[in-house]
Amino acid sequence: MKRVAIIGGGLAGLAAASSLEDRFDVQIYEAAPDGEVDPLPLLFDPGRDSATASLVRKLALPASPFVPSLAVARDGGKALIVRKANRLQGAWRPSRRLYAQALRALAEAPQGERRVASEWLAIAIPEKDVREALIEPLASAATGLADRRWRNLPMSELLAAWRAQGAGAAGASWLRIEGGARAAHAALSRHHAARLRVAEVVKLQRTPVGIDVLDSANGFEAYDALVLALSPEGSMKLLADASVEERRAFGGFDFAARRIVLHDDPRFAPADGTTIGIARRDGADLRTLALGPADGARFVTFDASDAAIDAIRHDAVQRWIVPDSTGHAAQARLDSQQGRNRTWHVGTHLSDGSARGTIETAVSLAQRLH
Repeated sequence: MKRVAIIGGGLAGLAAASSLEDRFDVQIYEAAPDGEVDPLPLLFDPGRDSATASLVRKLALPASPFVPSLAVARDGGKALIVRKANRLQGAWRPSRRLYAQALRALAEAPQGERRVASEWLAIAIPEKDVREALIEPLASAATGLADRRWRNLPMSELLAAWRAQGAGAAGASWLRIEGGARAAHAALSRHHAARLRVAEVVKLQRTPVGIDVLDSANGFEAYDALVLALSPEGSMKLLADASVEERRAFGGFDFAARRIVLHDDPRFAPADGTTIGIARRDGADLRTLALGPADGARFVTFDASDAAIDAIRHDAVQRWIVPDSTGHAAQARLDSQQGRNRTWHVGTHLSDGSARGTIETAVSLAQRLH
């Protein structure tokens, strides 16, 4: 049986190991197995996200239905509540006709259109007040980009995110994992305990016949293939023989930082019992997800910046790829290098930044390894 070394015991590396364990002899290297995992929610659609659904079943993770409902609160005003498509509640209420028109415009955007989301929306929805007060906040909620970086997405990607998480699109078919990404990571760590080697990898030597891994405790060990589940910087540090194309791919990623806070502060709770809320505070749009009774009525607030939040359970700053044309080009360049020199790459930087996206991407890439 071929041997595969996975460098990095985060969510991506462990998910890749789960996909490979039936076909290969897998060894996972992790220098700091007790490191904190960002408090990211783990939401998925069992009918669409097959890799995540399979992993959840294998690990017997507790899940509960998730029905998205959005609350959008603008400066000093009451919240606009969107519970289902074409149905609005709250103080600010555009006509049903305008809202239905907006949804149709999103749904009918041409798939081959090269315009980015902001350009297409200006054409499809001429009513500026509808775009700014309704569609743009909901686009931020659907993509998770509350600072409006979603404007640079290709329209097809905005549509995919909208249909997956937007107003009334997901319905009751979605599931939420209790404990989020941290619970999934803990369960994967237990599942792969026998494959996990706690040691820092010092050097990787790629040869025509395999991969030699030098760690800080056990010396060199030979493998048939290598999976790098590290950040671009971490991968570059270990790949002394990186090709020009690999260096170009790793160097093309543009990272941004966002503060993610798991807390019990009711001031940041979505309005009127909704599950997702966007509120403008101090000139910034903050997105909060309610985790529900199973998690002790806790909340996760994204892009919190310097917001003063009480009753914090976990406070993290996540580095993630800016989803613009530069980031997509870097992802495409790195994907073109998959399998070269028996080396494969997985990680959050190759997904959309969500826990579900990380799992789906890691498993999909691992399945290509042969």
